[in-house]
Amino acid sequence: MQTNIKGNNVRMDRQTVRDLLFIIETIFPESEIPALSEVVEASEKHFDVVTLRNDPDHYSRTCAEWLRRLRNNRTAAVESAGERVVADYERYLGATVGHFDNRHLGLSRITFEAT
Repeated sequence: MQTNIKGNNVRMDRQTVRDLLFIIETIFPESEIPALSEVVEASEKHFDVVTLRNDPDHYSRTCAEWLRRLRNNRTAAVESAGERVVADYERYLGATVGHFDNRHLGLSRITFEAT
């Protein structure tokens, strides 16, 4: 399983908080990013954890590449989805790169085995 998780860096400036709220409210409404401990605890009675990794640098690079490709194809993206959606995703992807780099977010990769 691969999922974003809350990172361990709780020191955030105002812009970081604004960006996180924007992502929660605009990109992923009605969602909540779990802590790693919550993911593992929820699986306890059903699965054994075989491997567990946190790869925030991998997802930072992925989001940076998605942002680069979006910008390179911005005209077509605006024609397809509209200016507002493209601008929202540029903000989301740009902010997300920083959130992973600064460890406000993590990328958990867990291999489970049924018990």
